[in-house]
Amino acid sequence: MNPLRDRRLYEVRRRLHSKNLDIGSGWVPITPDSVTVDIEPEKSPDFCIDVLKGLPFEDGSFDSVTCLEMLEHFKGLDQLAILSEICRVLHEGGELVVSIPYSWGPMRWAQRIVWFVRARTSQKEYYRNGHVHGHIGLIDPGELGAMLIWSGFEVVEARRILLYDYLVVARKSFGN
Repeated sequence: MNPLRDRRLYEVRRRLHSKNLDIGSGWVPITPDSVTVDIEPEKSPDFCIDVLKGLPFEDGSFDSVTCLEMLEHFKGLDQLAILSEICRVLHEGGELVVSIPYSWGPMRWAQRIVWFVRARTSQKEYYRNGHVHGHIGLIDPGELGAMLIWSGFEVVEARRILLYDYLVVARKSFGN
């Protein structure tokens, strides 16, 4: 039992629509019916792909997309590419539910130190085969909002969940 994860899942699931794409699904998909995408085959996703190479879905294929605690594993320009690709596979008016670690001011530096240490100790196994699991692209809420707008979204809701998570619901703008 993980109270932080459970609270995040509750907040996210209440926003989902019938046809959901779960990017970076990890070991536990957001819902049993979600189409899952992950880079790690041992997590048994429906599609084992690198999202930076594009998503294998037609334009407007999904009503909603979840991208939880995944963007911070990529650098800035890659984050923009991922958000633009998500916008492409959402239908007009579809919603993206994204969460990132709340990274602002002193909290950002504390997180960088924690991830530097974890990369060399408890998380060492994630740094195999050139796959970097660390938080190499921590962004603050303002940066995320700007990236979403640039990628074709309008922010509908944005707030912290407990201390560490920042949750954003963004709707695909019409005409994008």
